Amino acid sequence: QSTWGLMEAAFAVPVKLDCPHADGLESHAQSLVTLIAGDATGNNPVVSQTKCSHPDCNETEIWICIHCQVVLCSRYAKEHCLQHYQAETDHCIALSLMDVSIWCFKCDSYIQKSGPLQVLTEHITPRVLPCL
Repeated sequence: QSTWGLMEAAFAVPVKLDCPHADGLESHAQSLVTLIAGDATGNNPVVSQTKCSHPDCNETEIWICIHCQVVLCSRYAKEHCLQHYQAETDHCIALSLMDVSIWCFKCDSYIQKSGPLQVLTEHITPRVLPCL
């Protein structure tokens, strides 16, 4: 009976394998890898950020815009990352600092980690969300 409960709660999230918006992200991904690596003292402003950078937002489920490196909360929190995309429609791909998944707002889908996006995700340790 308890096994059924676990199976019922588990699900697979489909990943789009051919996102056309991921093409040409090499320079953005490399800039983000450099930023994530931190400076000579090990200071890493992105990875150490723990909440949304939007004023007066304390949400901790955060994503980083691959294009400009702004850190904002998810579309399931206060939607600041979604609002950023809506204002800057070229900024359609974001990386979760929670589970290192990649989302394309234009495709409305998680996308495959390949090429520069795969290299980028190898430099980030996923954060663990607290159990509720």
